[in-house]
Amino acid sequence: MFIGHAAVALAAKPLAPRANLGVALAAAYWLDLVWPVLVLAGIALYLRHGGRAGAAFWALIGFFVLAYLGAAFGPPPPNASAVAASALALWLLPAWGWWIGKP
Repeated sequence: MFIGHAAVALAAKPLAPRANLGVALAAAYWLDLVWPVLVLAGIALYLRHGGRAGAAFWALIGFFVLAYLGAAFGPPPPNASAVAASALALWLLPAWGWWIGKP
């Protein structure tokens, strides 16, 4: 994730030669630094405004945390079929979210 965003900043440098490289890197990393705050704010708003915090909700949050840690620190996928299977499995997440949010 960080190497890819640094590559975007370095590739954009010739397009804007007067811009500082630090500014280009900060712009590329901005969302990486902000998204955890937005995720935590979204969870807090959901719980504050009457969202149910049952076992299914915390299981979904735990799944997201484990998926992120696995992507950040785990080995790469063994082949393209594993990537395709995990991408198809992501279609189950909206159903899980609907089940948590239903009255």
